[in-house]
Amino acid sequence: MSFQHLRTVNGVIFQTYQGACKELGLLEGDEHWQNTMSDAIISEPATKLRELFTTILIFCQPSDPLELWNKFRDALCEDILNRMRNENQDMTLAYNDDIYNDGLIIIEDKIHEISDKSLTDFGLPAAKRNNSLLDPLEVALRKPYNLNDLNEYITENEPRLVNDQKDSVCSIRKNGPLGKVLQDVSLIIWDECTMIHRAHVEALDRTLRDIRNCDKIMGGITVMFAGDFRQTLPVIVREPEQTL
Repeated sequence: MSFQHLRTVNGVIFQTYQGACKELGLLEGDEHWQNTMSDAIISEPATKLRELFTTILIFCQPSDPLELWNKFRDALCEDILNRMRNENQDMTLAYNDDIYNDGLIIIEDKIHEISDKSLTDFGLPAAKRNNSLLDPLEVALRKPYNLNDLNEYITENEPRLVNDQKDSVCSIRKNGPLGKVLQDVSLIIWDECTMIHRAHVEALDRTLRDIRNCDKIMGGITVMFAGDFRQTLPVIVREPEQTL
């Protein structure tokens, strides 16, 4: 028995073992993922649909990602089509390969944010970035940050703290009402954390360590930071404010 024989079903030689298994009905179908996408299309914009599609690709192992893309690519690229129609003042402009290509670029950028995979790892067409219709600034904003450059920028440009500020603590007395509460709690939920300076977090950390006589982070209390990072302005290294 050869490897080619393993890919042969009813006299048809399939290019992949997966294709042969699918023909034999050995693979779970993607009907539930198709239903998920169909339901999302009713209420969600294309930006959210692309996030959902990316999540399905990375975490849900669909059996045929290409079929899923071909079935829903119009909905996944609807905002790109609308933008191109407005820019060209042509409401009759139809979907084309360039629009689909831009959709694939955005999806691949989202994949890179979560994993080290690319479109081709999922059997999808490779995005042609030289043919992109996307605005250059929009593309730049979606590129993964270089952490070294970002740290260097923050070190050079963030407001400098005086020594007293670096060692500051919260105005909470250990034996006061709030101090006694903090000695007993096991969880703190800090909402809108994206709107605060890191010095505030560090001040709370020092305060809790002191109040609870515990040198663990946050005095051993579990702290849940909540917020919408989409409301935080992007950091564009060495660019003036006008770029934002």
